[in-house]
Amino acid sequence: MKAVLDRMEGEFAILEWGDKTLQVPVKELPDGVKEGDVLVKHQQGWQLDVRATQERKQEVEEISRRLWED
Repeated sequence: MKAVLDRMEGEFAILEWGDKTLQVPVKELPDGVKEGDVLVKHQQGWQLDVRATQERKQEVEEISRRLWED
């Protein structure tokens, strides 16, 4: 299961998973995660997906660039 970290609210992180949101204790996430990071749920817990995070960031930057060109 992959989810995107939307925001932090106190001791909880709000993750977007498709059209749903999950509320997860921040202490269950890897250290240093930030908004926009892609996380994968494993039996051992949540893990940062560096490749998917970078791809998502590039897609957002490309969309933003195209919007501002017009």
